[in-house]
Parts: sequence; structure tokens; C-alpha cells
Amino acid sequence: MEVFSMSFRAETIYAGLLPGLVERLSSEKGLGSLEAMRLSLATEELVAYVASAIKGQPMTLGLHTMPYGVQLNLSFHLESKALKYFNFVVDHEEILGEEGDINHLGLVIAANAVDSYKIAMKSGQIEIQLLKEKEFTTIESKAYTPTLKPISKEEPLAINQDRLEEVSGYVQSTYATSYYEDRMVKSAKVFAYIQADELQYTAVYDMADKVVGFMYWDKRDESCYEFFGPYVFLENKKEISEILSSQMVEKCARSGAYFLYSEKSSPDLPTQFFEELMLSEIDHGKFYYRQLKEDMGGSIWCHSALRAYVDDIYDQLLLFRDVSDAESAGGENQNKHSVFSVEPDHTQSMAIIVPYIYGEDAEQNISRHLNQLQQEGYKDIRVKLDLHFKWQAYLAKLFFDQGFKPLFIKPKAGVSDILIMRYYGA
Repeated sequence: MEVFSMSFRAETIYAGLLPGLVERLSSEKGLGSLEAMRLSLATEELVAYVASAIKGQPMTLGLHTMPYGVQLNLSFHLESKALKYFNFVVDHEEILGEEGDINHLGLVIAANAVDSYKIAMKSGQIEIQLLKEKEFTTIESKAYTPTLKPISKEEPLAINQDRLEEVSGYVQSTYATSYYEDRMVKSAKVFAYIQADELQYTAVYDMADKVVGFMYWDKRDESCYEFFGPYVFLENKKEISEILSSQMVEKCARSGAYFLYSEKSSPDLPTQFFEELMLSEIDHGKFYYRQLKEDMGGSIWCHSALRAYVDDIYDQLLLFRDVSDAESAGGENQNKHSVFSVEPDHTQSMAIIVPYIYGEDAEQNISRHLNQLQQEGYKDIRVKLDLHFKWQAYLAKLFFDQGFKPLFIKPKAGVSDILIMRYYGA
């Protein structure tokens, strides 16, 4: 729901005028004083940075509310000469050489002040999205006390905030932290995302209407859903986990999803419903998936240095692809500057690099982003690359040379398949 929208010319004066308005409106829409102040700080840094980079050009600021927080969108047209300013980490020396007063870490500071930072770029139009979530109470671990009633065979009850609070406590007392997300300890946050229809769930109750099993999945990616669980609180785990998994697969198939996967499934996952993808020898995590639609094949690009890795993943996924060699980025009119964004996830200590434009400085740009993210303390640094594009497949080789290894492939998650690579060290 849009709360506020304003169009104006890019001038740094707005960096002093808009933050107060954003803070007031955010507070009125449910953000606590600290959260509203941080979104205000991010607004100040972002507007000042963008205005310095595209002086005098029109831009639009919009404020939107969700059940879980407030999102600020800043959109504007981007000329090619200004591309270099919209890397998450810019070339400090080059920027200082041209604009001595611009803060080269403006985007990094803005991103660190909020819970989600994303850039959308299309046909010269760019939109930067900053999300600040509401403050949610952390739920304490709570031992499960069974009612000794049999499992209900009726249509599952709708989950509510009180039931989710119980689930949160039970999950923490039953499972190690490696088996659930950080947001599971804040049940009201999970409930808010369910209300926004960005998470879906299935649950099993006993005849006393007490939750005995719970499973949920993130559906923000339209074709590939990430699931969590199943979480089962009775001794007959096998029966309940099979009910939960079966219900999830059925619901996701009806919704049109192509692929289900999990890096944080619980040890109670009924593996007969899923396939396990063996990740690289360096990474000992378990990755389970299920294909929900027939795969019709397709074409991708891949550099020869990664061909063995990629072929192995496709063989495990039982997917056929026509693979073309990407020994160069292709294209006659190559840009001087590449553009990379970053999607930080502070709660998971994860940062995902997202390339938007290939340029001559791509190798140096990878190093610049990698160094900054390591300085910021991120433990899990990844890059996602759409193998439909030759230049992105070629970039995979440059990331590979700097210590990234293929982790898994999300089929049909972009224009084609998305390759996820993870940094393991040079």
C-alpha cells in the first residue's frame, strides 16, 4: 500500500528535507522510533548519493507499507555515463577524482541501516528499494507437552499469531539452530509475512486443536520456492512429516511453482518426497529439491572452466540443457564499467552479489565487492548468475578465479536457469 509519493529534480537539498518526512510517516505506519530513525538515515544517505550522481535529473520517491514493515523506493532514469556510481561498492579513487564531495560508501551505508536493499534495473530505468522491518519480539524456547489426543484428519485450522508463537517455542526446544531460520524465533514476523502472502504454510493439529507439526515456504520467487521444516513435535514424526510434506507439494504444484528446494530442511524431512543434490566437497550442507513440472529442456551458456561442475549439477537434477561455450563476454560495444548490486541478509550473515552490466573492469569490480563484503563481516558471500546470458556465464569464470565455486542451480528461476556460486576463499 502506497503511503506517499513525490517526484523532484535530483538536488542534494532533498537529502536534508526528506528524511524527517520519511521518519514521521514510517512511525505513523507502525515502525518503532529506532526503526523509523534508521530508515530516515538510509533515506538521507541514498538521496544524497543519488542526487550527487545524477544532478538535476528527475526522480521519484515512494513509501509503501507492508504487514511486516515499510519500504522506500527511489526510481530514476540512468544515463550510461552515471553507471559507475551504482555499483554497491564504487571505485573510490575514480569517484573522488571527479566528485570530491560524494560519499563513495553511500549505498553501503544505506543498505546497512535497513533490513533489505535491492536494485531493479531495466531499459535505463533504475529503482532502489530499501525495506525496514518492524521490531518483533523474540520468543523463548518452550518444551512441548503433548495432549495425548490423536491427530486430526480434518481440514487444518488457519494459523494465527498465538499458535505461531507456540510453534516458535516448540521449534527452538526441539531442533538445533541450523535447522531453522532466524525469523522463526520471531513468530509475529513469520505471521506478518504470511499475511502479506509472501510465506505460505501447512500445519497438522491433534484433536485438541494443538499444533503437532508445521512447515512453511517462501514464495517470493515466482517459480522456485524455498521451504523450511518439517517441524514435528510428537514422537510419531514419520507420519506427521509425510502429511506436511505431501500437503506442501500439493499446494505448491497448484500454485504453479516449478521447483521446490531447501538448504534448511529438518532431519525429519521424508526424503522419499525429494531428491538430494550433493553440493561441492567443500560444502557439507544438504540440499533437497523437488521438481513440480515437466522440464522441457533449454539452452544455456557456460565457460569451459566450470563445465564439469555445471554438468554434474544438471546430471543430479536429471535436466537436459543444450550448452554453448562462453569463452568471452561477447558483444562488440563493451561498457567500460560493470555494475554489481548486492542483496545483504544481515540475519544470516549472507550477501548475494547480483551483476547487472558487464564492463571492462569486471575483474577489479569483483575484487572490490568481495573485499568490502569481507570487511563488513559477511560469512556467506554468493553470486547469482542467469545462464541465459553469455556475459553472465563468462562472469562465472571471473568469480571462479577469485575463489567462488558453483553451489547449486535453480531451474527456470530467471530468464533461464540461475547458477548460485559461493565464496570459499582464493
